Parts: sequence; C-alpha cells; structure tokens
Amino acid sequence: MVQYLVIDAPFLHKPSNRKVMAALNLKAPNCARFVGGCVRDAILGRKSTDIDIATWLLPEEIIGALDAAGMKWVPTGIDHGTISAIIENRAVEITTLRRDIQTDGRRAEIAFTNDWLQDAMRRDFTCNSLYCDIEGRVFEPIAGAIDDCQNGRIVFVGNAELRVQEDYLRILRFFRFYAWFGKGEIDKTGLAACAKFKSKLNQLSRERIWAELIKLLSAPNPLVSIEHMAHIGVLNELMGFDAKIEVLEKLIALENDLAVPPGSMLRFMALLEPGCEVSSIAIRFRISNHEKLRLVASQNLRALFDENTTASNAKANIYYHGKAACIDAILLTWAKNGASAVGNWQTNWEIVNNFTAPILPINGNDLKQAGIKEGPELGKIFKDLEAYWVSHNFELTKNELMARV
Repeated sequence: MVQYLVIDAPFLHKPSNRKVMAALNLKAPNCARFVGGCVRDAILGRKSTDIDIATWLLPEEIIGALDAAGMKWVPTGIDHGTISAIIENRAVEITTLRRDIQTDGRRAEIAFTNDWLQDAMRRDFTCNSLYCDIEGRVFEPIAGAIDDCQNGRIVFVGNAELRVQEDYLRILRFFRFYAWFGKGEIDKTGLAACAKFKSKLNQLSRERIWAELIKLLSAPNPLVSIEHMAHIGVLNELMGFDAKIEVLEKLIALENDLAVPPGSMLRFMALLEPGCEVSSIAIRFRISNHEKLRLVASQNLRALFDENTTASNAKANIYYHGKAACIDAILLTWAKNGASAVGNWQTNWEIVNNFTAPILPINGNDLKQAGIKEGPELGKIFKDLEAYWVSHNFELTKNELMARV
C-alpha cells in the first residue's frame, strides 16, 4: 500500500486503542491498521465512536496476541474472522483481512487473506476502504479513495452492480452515505445499480431495512437522497405505496426555521399519508411497540392543530394527550399546511414547548366523600368537572370544583 496522507484524531491517542494495536503489532510488526468509518471520519474532521481494526493475523493468532497482553476478548464472529477485544468496558472489533468467495445478496462466504487490496475490494464504498496505522499514516489500496472521501464522492468499490449484488442493503447504504457525506451530483453509476436491483430489497430482513432507513433520515438533510430514492422507485419499494415527499421537505425547512434537532422518526411519519394503516406499517418495518404507539398518536392527533387553534385549545391538547404527542402533531400538521414559522402556528408552538399541564386538584375519592356512589354517574361527573376545569384555563381550585358537585 502507498501512503498518501497523515491524520491526527482522538482515537489514535486513546490508550485503550493503542494497547490493542500494540498487542497485535507485537505478534507481527505492522500487521494491523484502523479501517473504515473511523479513518473516513478523521479525514473529514468528524468524531467517530466505532473503532474497527483490520489485520492479516488469523483469528487464532489475534486471540493469542490478546491473551499474551492480558486482554479479554469475545468471538464476535470468529467464522468470519472477527474477534472483539474488551477493554475499558467497550469492544474493539478486530477482523482478519478477507476476500469474498460467494455471496447471495444477504450472506457471504469468505476466505482469509494477507492482501490489503483484496480486503479493500470487498468493501462497499471507496471512502470506507481506507486504512491507517497507529501513527495516523493513511493508506489507500484503491487508487483515488482518499480523493473520493475528501470530495464527498460516494462511489461503489469496483463494479457497482457486483457490490450491490453482494449485499442488497448496500442500496440503502448508498443513499444513507450520500445523505451524510455526499457533495455535488450523486454518482450515476451507483444510482443505476440501485435502480436495477431495487426489487431485491424484499429479500432483506425488515429490521435491517428499518435500521438503515432511520440512520438515513437522521442526516442533517436527507432530502436529496430521498428524492433520488423516490425518482428510481426505491422509496416506493420500501414503503409499499406511493410515498409523498412534499411534507418531508416542508418539515425539514420548518426544523431549520425553528432550530429543532432532526428527528428521524418524525421525518418517517412525514412520509405517511394521514389516516394510513399504522398496523401494516408496523408489520412492514418490524418497529418496536413504543414506535408503533408514537405512530398511532401522530395519526390520531394531527387534527388537533390548525391555523385557527387557540391558546386554550393548545393547552387542553397538551393536558389530554401529552407534550411529546403534541409536538409531533403540531410539526406534522404545520408542515403539511406549508405555513411559515410565524403567526398563530408560532404562538401555539411556543405553548406546546413551554406549557406544563397542571394536575387536576380533585380525584374520585373527593367525589365519594361528597356522597356520590361509585359507578357510571361518578365517572361522568368527574369527566364533566375535569372538562370544566380545563375550559377555565386550569385555574379553578378544589373548593370551587367541589362547589359545583
């Protein structure tokens, strides 16, 4: 490999990372390199938390090196050459250099190698095929990979169609990486490969698809990627219907106007039509029960806010449905209406963010002590009193409410 660049990044100075690298290189000098995301992020000046190491040591040799250094380890994926060193309560993945023998779009049959180029050629994008040693010297087995990384070109390694056929999840990863790191025009060859094999996405587990989609939607501005996905039919393949991206576009603009941090789940909800069947969406993506409840609430509560919603109604919504659900509801409805961040929408947004609903000053026991027997009549009176209290801006005291009884 040829050295082209020297980087300086926090992970290179972290004692635990240096200890793992020293243990491997003690077994065989210069046998190990940091690889993938941590190298890419360092080149781009971004912080990276996931640290991966590649080495031409075989798995049993990796284990021997860690044992000799007194480090704990777990066989994370020993059949595929991955051992995790456990140090300072975290895992550092170490993987033997590999080459693919056969793939079916979901799983790969691999063989170990000592060739850095062969290992690089099985990776997805050129920006992820970079390696660096403990001194920060970056190596690019694939010519031009450093330039691609620095210039925001998301390009498949080698033949784009072959890379996609090795793992169809790379279709979504292509758009996710473009959303996070891409600059300029999207790579047309990669786009064409994704379009050609989009129907193969149904071979993947729903959990893998959902995880990748949420990562994509978490990008500061995923809109260009989503637009390309919609244009070539990938988005419809995922959603199962003709997803509209206009609301998502307006939501992202609204997030920027209001300085709201990007919310991947909220952005996903923006792609859904009001009144859509949430249960089928939940099944399609294998989402968690918590996520399903949030989807249901967003669908049911969108009608609570419009340009005519009064301050008292906004507060009542928060009392009855909770602040989190109202934040989702007002942002989605506001975006669908395409209104700017001014006027009544802005007023209600400030209420939703700043108002904390008080606690009703009476309970069922108070009504029983007033002589009302437990049963439907008590429940009706309680709800009537609660509604009366809410309609009076939550200001009536317990005595005032009980006087109505």
